[in-house]
This record gives sequence, structure tokens and C-alpha cells, in this order.
Amino acid sequence: MKHCILMLLHKDVKLANRLLKLYPKTFDIYIHIDKKSDIEQKDIVRLSNVVWIGKEIEVKWQSYEMVEAELRLLQEAHKQGYDYYHLISGQCLCLRTAEEFDDIICKYDGRSFVEKRFEMTDGKLYDKFMLGSQWWSLSKQTVYWIFEHWDKVQELDREYTKPIIAKDEMFFQTLLYNNVPKLLVNDNLRYINFFASVHPLLVGIDKYEMLMNGDFLFTRKVDFHSSLELIDEVEQRLC
Repeated sequence: MKHCILMLLHKDVKLANRLLKLYPKTFDIYIHIDKKSDIEQKDIVRLSNVVWIGKEIEVKWQSYEMVEAELRLLQEAHKQGYDYYHLISGQCLCLRTAEEFDDIICKYDGRSFVEKRFEMTDGKLYDKFMLGSQWWSLSKQTVYWIFEHWDKVQELDREYTKPIIAKDEMFFQTLLYNNVPKLLVNDNLRYINFFASVHPLLVGIDKYEMLMNGDFLFTRKVDFHSSLELIDEVEQRLC
């Protein structure tokens, strides 16, 4: 399969540069940097598979600007065409080889991985708004549908000009589960621990065996303080 990584980056370029080196060399990696970040293109590690798409959008947590940056990444990558598009942040750790990506994904008959946790009655553009994890992996069939039905994306764009919480965790869930539910799996193939916290907890070496034994492609969040041993262990395995 042909895969690409869509990275939203806003801080800790040293960490991001190390994590970028863990991705399979056959994966193209598209990077959007938050406009308000002090990171510049020159700070990103020079790898042949890294594609810089700019520093165009000032991204805010749970905002529609986050969705705009995601759509910008998706638009740029779609020009090349891939079997799967994986949205990540600069604190997501890749856990698998290219072959393992394919083996795990093939279990699900070419569907997309979009986590849906809650539904809320709306009765306006759609009967229901969906809420779930911001991070997804979309198949080429789903991405083709998005660009063939861009009017529906724009309709939801307009709806999102109104005050709605967690826009980045609602947009793709609402768009896709209301239109192409048969193309979706209610999972995102990521280990993210939100136990008793609004923000995901940092993942450490104590989770290594669990991560390797599950169908996880990525885990988040990681940093150099709490996750260094885990990063070292995964690096040895992948490299």
C-alpha cells in the first residue's frame, strides 16, 4: 500500500525530528506548522520523504482553524494519491514497519479509521453531530468521496462558523458518519490515554508490551522526559 503521514506541528522540533526518522522511508510525510510557532522550515530534518506545505494557519486548540489545517494537508497529499492518509501530531510515535501497517489495515477491508464516541442531536444540517478523536486514518475511497462532495465539506464549514466546542473532534466524524458510514471503522488504531484528564497522558515504557500486542499504528502523547525509554525501544525495533 501507498501511505502518507499528515503532521500538525507546533512545538518541540527536536522531538519531532527524531520521531520523523522512525517512519517507513516509503511513507511521504506532509507537515503543516502552526503559524504562531517559532519553528521554521529550516528547523525540520532534511529527509527525502518530507514535504513542507507551509506555515499558513494559526491553529488553536479545539478550533475550526485546526480543521482548516487538516483539510490543507489532505488537499496537498491528495494531489499525489495514496491508499491511506494518517493524521498525526508532532508528539505521535510511529509503532510499526510498513509491512505491519499493511497487515493491520488489511484486516478491515479497506475502510477508514475514524473514532466516534458520542452523538448529539442537532436537527440542522444533520440530525446528529458526532464527537470522537481528532486523529484518523482515511482510505483513498473516503478521501475521494470528500473531494467529490466538496459542497458537503463547505456546508459543514459554514455550520462551524457558529460557536461549537471541540470542532476538531467533530468535523470529520459528523461529515463521514452522516454520509458514508459503511466506509468507516469506529476505531483510530492509536493508543491515547485520557484517563481522568482533558488532555492525553504521556505514554512511557511501561506500555510497550501492550502497544506491541495490540493493533496500534501510533501512540500519543510522547516527550523526551516521560517517553524517552519507549522512544529508544521503538527506535531499536524499527531501525
